[in-house]
Amino acid sequence: MGKELHSLALAASEAKFFNLVDNINDVIYSADAEANITFVSTSIRNLLGFQPEDIIGKNFTAFIGIESEALTKWFEEIQNKFDLQNDYKILSPTGETHWIRLSSKAQFKDGVFDGVTGILIDVTVTKNIELELHKSEALYRSILNASPDTIFILPKMTSNPVKSMGQI
Repeated sequence: MGKELHSLALAASEAKFFNLVDNINDVIYSADAEANITFVSTSIRNLLGFQPEDIIGKNFTAFIGIESEALTKWFEEIQNKFDLQNDYKILSPTGETHWIRLSSKAQFKDGVFDGVTGILIDVTVTKNIELELHKSEALYRSILNASPDTIFILPKMTSNPVKSMGQI
């Protein structure tokens, strides 16, 4: 009887865990020491358009594409730093570019690197805004640097120009 209750409790706990993993927006994943994907949550479908069964068992460089060299270096680096978080550009199966934040921790078994676990977060919107801001800043900086005139930035004028000029 005790063994049966234990089995039921374990099954309920597993069901709760898989319900949690399957219903979050971010992707949970794990990879072995050779960078072969051993688990990926179903949210990978919504995030990047991959099917979990098409990824599990494959080396992550097989589907990363754009930044496979940087991610290969990351995989080597995490073995020494134990946890890393970086943003990478990835292509979906349809060719759409996504920026993902890869946040991972190294796993060790008996002191030997055994793989990684982590999450993937879609940061495409934020990253695109950041890139546009950098472009805009570079444009205005180049305009200012190319201008032969001296440019002053003054504080906002109040209704009393004499008082405002005293703020300079």
